[in-house]
Amino acid sequence: MTAVLGISRKGFDFESLDGQPTRIVVLLIYPSSELQAHVRMLAVIARLLTQPDIREQLIQCETSTEAIDILRKGEQG
Repeated sequence: MTAVLGISRKGFDFESLDGQPTRIVVLLIYPSSELQAHVRMLAVIARLLTQPDIREQLIQCETSTEAIDILRKGEQG
């Protein structure tokens, strides 16, 4: 499985339900044989990104390494 994380401080229109600019986008690429792993990963991502402090830290980070560290710390929780 491959994951791509996109972060925009300004945000962009993605027709979100709350009408707010989208600032964080996650793309998961996986083989069809990995459906269960994909669902588990979606659950982890959802749990992390529903935490306002983690979202704000990601939006403010400067490097991909910093973003990965934020996600790992959040996962350890």
